[in-house]
Amino acid sequence: MEKGSEINDFLCSALEQFPFSERFIRKTKKIGLSSLKEIVALGWVKLQKLEGFDYGCLNELVRFLEQRDQLNLLTGKKK
Repeated sequence: MEKGSEINDFLCSALEQFPFSERFIRKTKKIGLSSLKEIVALGWVKLQKLEGFDYGCLNELVRFLEQRDQLNLLTGKKK
């Protein structure tokens, strides 16, 4: 499997498939986000401005992406 294909599968997977807290999943669903692709497409600046997506959610997302060496997906920076 190509790396691009693996990343796309990773991004398109439902949030429930990842080790996010119930709180994180509840809050993201409430604002209409159900996959990592939808979340990272917004970028961290827009995420911070979404009502209901608080610092705790952002922190959990950043830690999750950092652990998988994928924080660049949120920041838009190339590896």
